[in-house]
Amino acid sequence: QRTGSFAFFGAETWCKTNCSEQDRVAEEHQVKTPYRYLNSGLHIGRLWAMRQFFDEHMNMSTIWAVQDWCINVTLAIPGIAVLDYKQELFMNAFGVEGIWDGQEARDNNQPEGSIAYVKDEVSGKQWVENRITHTRPPILHFPGPGKFPKYFPCFEHPELNCQQSIPFELVRR
Repeated sequence: QRTGSFAFFGAETWCKTNCSEQDRVAEEHQVKTPYRYLNSGLHIGRLWAMRQFFDEHMNMSTIWAVQDWCINVTLAIPGIAVLDYKQELFMNAFGVEGIWDGQEARDNNQPEGSIAYVKDEVSGKQWVENRITHTRPPILHFPGPGKFPKYFPCFEHPELNCQQSIPFELVRR
């Protein structure tokens, strides 16, 4: 309610389409974080608002992905949806410090150490937090490279190589 919008998308640090226009909208919203770009893997809203958003015709001959289309609609119809710039609902992670956080996350513009796995040794509680926005969003999303498998020494048997991915390793801890 505080945004005045009824449809929301996740925001990420990596931009591929209409970057200058998305930067302009982020400036209009006085965004101070690197989470400035729409990620269509995370969207939520009132049914009527999502129907209004997805009622726009999609010409897949001019775009390569649904995410590009969502960006175009958001830019063409101001206020139809807003991005979760502060990572209060959604967190997009290409890497998680303490699980896996490396060059691939940097290649996708995720600031080093910005997303971390935390375990309180006293209470035993565990969470993932965004150290830039100081939030612990309830929904984690691992876009593209964030969920692709990687090959590392196995956690319990480092002499073996295991196929791992960030989401799998996060829930195994």
